[in-house]
Amino acid sequence: MRVVSLVPAATEIVYAIGAIDELVAVTHDDDYPPTVRVLPSVTRSTIPHDASAREIDRQVREAGARGESTFHLDEQALRDARPDVILGQTLCAVCAVTLDQIPAHLPRVPQVVALDASSLAGMFEDVRRIGTALGRDADADRLIHDLGSRLAAVEAQVAGLSRPRVACLEWLDPLFNAGHWVPEQVRIGGGEDVLGTAGARSREIGWDDVLAAQPEIVTGRRDRRPRRHLTTRRAAAPP
Repeated sequence: MRVVSLVPAATEIVYAIGAIDELVAVTHDDDYPPTVRVLPSVTRSTIPHDASAREIDRQVREAGARGESTFHLDEQALRDARPDVILGQTLCAVCAVTLDQIPAHLPRVPQVVALDASSLAGMFEDVRRIGTALGRDADADRLIHDLGSRLAAVEAQVAGLSRPRVACLEWLDPLFNAGHWVPEQVRIGGGEDVLGTAGARSREIGWDDVLAAQPEIVTGRRDRRPRRHLTTRRAAAPP
């Protein structure tokens, strides 16, 4: 079976259910497992890799206002891949290639599987859909069971402990809280998400909202720029 992934999350699911050898093309953003970096890329972004968070936000908003995407599908590369299955997403029109970019006429008619989870339960259903499409139902079920067991073990470990107030920030300039399944993760990990609601989309907020929520823990993206930004904001905040 020849599988093309249009979203890194799908690529990692394929790997986790033991079907990595069936991948024939991925996205320009894919980096895990490392072996997928040598596969052909069928997507590209119009946003420079070194753009600031503010500039990225501006370009995404402007593209959305025009009814366009900042992610583009390389139709010829997709045709060359001759996929039997295409894995994409319908959750976010600005986060990855959208399914309406897939050309109508390909060398063969592929099965298209759309990921659309906004919760942990939905993520498990996405795993199951991919497993079914790839003929790996048993492997998908094992992965779901393993992930569920790990989450349950974490929840049991923190049961009865005090719950710190947690602010999860998805974007810093402008500021967005984290949504979808992140508040669930915080709850399972023993915290209380003071900015997000389980299953809801992220939304633009202000630093006044963060201060008013009185978080004890603030989480953000794992790179240096957010840490510098937060340090600056903290230094400027009133005591």
